Amino acid sequence: MVTEWHRRHGLFSCRYVVLNGFVEPESLIQEQIEYYRRRAPEYDRTSSPAPDDPLALTGTEIQQGLDSFKPSGDVLEIASGTGTWTRLLLQHASSVTALDPAPEMHQEARWKLGDDERVRYIEANIFTWEPDRSYDVVFFANWLSHVPRTLFDSFWTKVASALFRMGGCS
Repeated sequence: MVTEWHRRHGLFSCRYVVLNGFVEPESLIQEQIEYYRRRAPEYDRTSSPAPDDPLALTGTEIQQGLDSFKPSGDVLEIASGTGTWTRLLLQHASSVTALDPAPEMHQEARWKLGDDERVRYIEANIFTWEPDRSYDVVFFANWLSHVPRTLFDSFWTKVASALFRMGGCS
């Protein structure tokens, strides 16, 4: 939710382009990247709901899901941000490739996680990035709403292309 606080601190501006009634995806994505770059230093402090907020249950449910699923092997984390979920993924995964377009978010994650050799940080936009290997699991949380409608199908194609295919299955 965008509040007056976000506007006062320059963390919200509408600089995306609308063409034929649709937001032009590249400008929207760039706006999102710039927003998270600016927010990185205070993101953990300001983005988590209070314990009594109904949205707090979402984080608990994701954590419980990870504990139940136990994502093992090599994990690609899309929009890895400050490493909150990376830390939990590392409880089960052999490695995590943390993909995020904001170097400031990666810096926050490094401060949080230290020099864990199991984490490979990639600074890239998921929509232009091409996987350089296959993964056992692709994970993202609280991010799907950031995918522009016009890129939704290509996003899922990208996710599928990053997954390991056992026995030649497609």
